[in-house]
Amino acid sequence: MKTRTKHVPFFTLGDWTVRPALGFIERQGERMPLEPKLLDVLACLAEHPGDVVSVETLLDRCWAGAFYGDNPVHKAIALLRKALGDDARSPRYLATVRKRGYRLIAPVTLGGSAVPEAPGIRPWRGGSPYPGLRAFGREDASVFVGRSGATERALRLLAQVRTKGPSFLLVDGPSGSGKSSLVHAGVLPVLLREGGRRGLQALDWATLDARGPASTLRHRLADAISRWQSGGEPLFPPTERRELRRALVRDTAQIARRIAWRAGDIQDDVFVLVVDNLEELVAPGVRRDVARALFEAIARLTEDGRIVVIGISRSEGRRRVLERARWAGLPDAAMTVHPPREWELAQMIRVPAEVAGLPFEQEPATGWRLDDELIGALRRHPWPLPVLQLTLATLAEHPNTASALDFPSYRTLGGVDGIVSRHAEQVVSGLNEAEQATFLRLLKHLATVTVDGDDAQLAHARWASLDSDERRLALRLVEERLLIRFDTEEGHCVSMVHPPLLSHWPRCAQWMEAHRAFLRTRARVAIFADRWYRGGRRDEDLLPQGPLLADAAALCTSESSLTRKQRYFVRRSRLRARARGNVLACMSATILALTTCVMAAMGDVGRAQGQGVKRQASSQQNSSASLGRVHTGPPLPTVPPPHVDVQAGFAEWNVPYDLLSYSPHRIDRRAANPHVRAALPTHMHPTDTGRDHFHDRNLSTTRDPANGGKVFMHW
Repeated sequence: MKTRTKHVPFFTLGDWTVRPALGFIERQGERMPLEPKLLDVLACLAEHPGDVVSVETLLDRCWAGAFYGDNPVHKAIALLRKALGDDARSPRYLATVRKRGYRLIAPVTLGGSAVPEAPGIRPWRGGSPYPGLRAFGREDASVFVGRSGATERALRLLAQVRTKGPSFLLVDGPSGSGKSSLVHAGVLPVLLREGGRRGLQALDWATLDARGPASTLRHRLADAISRWQSGGEPLFPPTERRELRRALVRDTAQIARRIAWRAGDIQDDVFVLVVDNLEELVAPGVRRDVARALFEAIARLTEDGRIVVIGISRSEGRRRVLERARWAGLPDAAMTVHPPREWELAQMIRVPAEVAGLPFEQEPATGWRLDDELIGALRRHPWPLPVLQLTLATLAEHPNTASALDFPSYRTLGGVDGIVSRHAEQVVSGLNEAEQATFLRLLKHLATVTVDGDDAQLAHARWASLDSDERRLALRLVEERLLIRFDTEEGHCVSMVHPPLLSHWPRCAQWMEAHRAFLRTRARVAIFADRWYRGGRRDEDLLPQGPLLADAAALCTSESSLTRKQRYFVRRSRLRARARGNVLACMSATILALTTCVMAAMGDVGRAQGQGVKRQASSQQNSSASLGRVHTGPPLPTVPPPHVDVQAGFAEWNVPYDLLSYSPHRIDRRAANPHVRAALPTHMHPTDTGRDHFHDRNLSTTRDPANGGKVFMHW
């Protein structure tokens, strides 16, 4: 971009004379050649002598976005100081303003006329320099900064595709990433200015919104083309509107001939058509012939290179848009707009404020500036652009910030969190009761907590898991910049644009507190499922039988916020727990059966034992009755219960321990019976001594009358 200093043969900087056209600086006969880039930097600084020129402005003016960092500027300033003989610690020509940029402190004279040392920045006449949540337009080109790298990349891709065939470029990105602003406030102003860029200069441009009835798409395309003008006159007057519609279908060469006739033979002069919201044409439910007809018309219009078409699409429709374009013969040239980096955020914050004459306040106690506060708050934000533009616009419109952006107003608004929370409450309060109830259901997909349930965390809601009402509401909230829609490996997702809303927005914080148990269970299931998949799907990593598995099973049946992989993990855990339960049940039944059998056997043995005791008692009674005499001697000893041996299958009496004391009484009774006495063997008969005496081979008994008739047995 040519600066004012290049329209004069020379200008002076202190005692140095700078000659940009000749490529050197001189002083008192001393001449020193400089690189063209260093002269461009010096000329850009000389346009605002005494004023601070930001690093971002130097990058945009001198490098045109060819670099994505501020290192080239710092290197150029160092080389300029070396050439001028200046010192950064005690400067005489170039001074560094910390975190702001550089300024010339030596007097500057352009072409022999002195320039005031501090002319100031031209005041901004359009109110707030921050557009807020609306997209930047061509009228905002002077304050659209921080996107020089993306702008240069889009222009380079356009120049490449124009040399190879149809001039078609797709610009895609998540909602709120600044796609439309980049095209309308970045690319188009560069192409429309004198000389253009990279061999392309736009004579005029038009915009076509792909949203709307599909039946009127061809008519709306013809209306967009009819807005092109050359030399102040339309290419197609309103009377030729119907003929233009027929030409789009039957004879697009007629349109090319009209453009060549009105625009001239300069091939670098082109007309630009911007087609916004291209993802609407390839959405599910839209007839394919509608998209095919549009892309075929674009392919025919861009064949000769006099028409350049720039398509804008959200990231979720990128793949389908490129497929339709490829079928129509268009190149699959596309670029994705990424979130700005820290130094680009600094440009977006500081440059518009400088243009509008709104300085950022600095705290005397800490030396911390408000713009540094904003950069620190948003430097690691996942989607900073909507939050940044809303914060800057709200702060600039505050009544106390008419002359400066100060800390008291910023803190009164609650900072970034308070500003976004207030906007979210305004949006949701404007919904009807049914939509507010749908929003509460949508929160189940958007919010989660840590495993212990203490901290709220942002979640990505899968588009496939939302019902029709939730999808309609999500699209509305995306337009309000409260949600953001993007593409991931699992498919299309939506998420809150500002994660702190979960805890700083009272409506959302109350809902989180009421559903903390549900959110904690889902968070635990997600962690266990991820570990199971990463560990090779081992059974040891499945959920055991217990409260967590029961809660996870309830989530699978009542909630749709679990992913497909998480549902499969819970199902496998339930199958394993059921199998283990069946094994335990079988083991318990087996143990119970064995216990029952043992108890039954012990009962049978007890009954047999009891019957044996009864038979013994009956036998003793029968034996006493058959002896026919009553025992008058000493009382018979009590016999303990017999020992039962069931090894042989029947009760067998063992010899009692007091058999020696019991045998004489039994032998005495048997000997008193004459029938029994006759049956006794001879060695068991009583002897002829004065005492009753029985003898056996090994056993002999003796009754001693002198001792009370006691019986003694001898072996």
